[in-house]
Amino acid sequence: ALPDSKSVSKADREDILAANEAYTNAIDDVRTVISKSYKQLVKNLTACLKMLDKYQKAADKVDSLIDNLPFETPADMTLTHEKTVTAANKAYGKLSEEQKSFVNPENAAYLENEVLPRLKELQDNKKLIQDAEKLVKKVPAAAKIKASDEDKLNEALETVQEVEHRGLKIDEKLEQKLLESKAAFDEGMQKSEELRNLISQLDENHMGKDMAALYEQAQDMFDADKKLFQRFTTKDEQNALKNCQKALKKNRSAAQKVEKQIEKLDPDNVTTKTAKTVQKAWDAYWKLTDAQRTFVDSLLYEKLEQCYNNLP
Repeated sequence: ALPDSKSVSKADREDILAANEAYTNAIDDVRTVISKSYKQLVKNLTACLKMLDKYQKAADKVDSLIDNLPFETPADMTLTHEKTVTAANKAYGKLSEEQKSFVNPENAAYLENEVLPRLKELQDNKKLIQDAEKLVKKVPAAAKIKASDEDKLNEALETVQEVEHRGLKIDEKLEQKLLESKAAFDEGMQKSEELRNLISQLDENHMGKDMAALYEQAQDMFDADKKLFQRFTTKDEQNALKNCQKALKKNRSAAQKVEKQIEKLDPDNVTTKTAKTVQKAWDAYWKLTDAQRTFVDSLLYEKLEQCYNNLP
């Protein structure tokens, strides 16, 4: 029995052609009888033949597109072939299931199992490269990168690493920019950690002579690469330096005032007339904080102590 003409597939081809051959080869009288008695069957046979031809032509067009894909193997494909491959796949996709049965099965398998997966791989690679390049563009240049850019930098590095893992590369200039930014970031983090270690030892409330030496070491380091440290240290750390500077200035100033009072004294001329001045200098010295007293010259203190011991 022949299928309905609307559901003809390649599997029905031999039956349809055999029926047509039998009908064509029948003598005229027999064909006349068949045409009258089996009118609907003859009509269906004619329709099946038309659909057979129509489906074959549609399939042949798709086969031609697949046969003429402009590369030897999927491995030779590039995204310049995307339009051609997409056109072949679109044409194949428009076929009904019945029409697809007329397409060379090797061509259909080649398209579905080799060509299209390779195209998707190329498209995925392109997107990965584009994503990586976008992330690299978001990373500040070496001269502007700062500690807070760490997440941006790491995300870009990880994505570029995935690109390289696939044997691909991003734009050469962007790759160079990323390397320079990474080097600048690493340098900034290293130097800021060294400075941070010094700052952590500072105490503005005990800014004596020894602490002052540590502060000056930290401040010299900061000033030597100020722009870098402004980008890689926190505001609190920068303020700690400023506060220590203020405390140091205050303590040195207080000590200098006492030193000026001591300089006016004479251990060999301590009398009832000068006793008041000696006592005043003595009291001023001991009103200084422990940190402030470290800035008073030791020889001047010895002079003060001698004068104090010589009070009548």
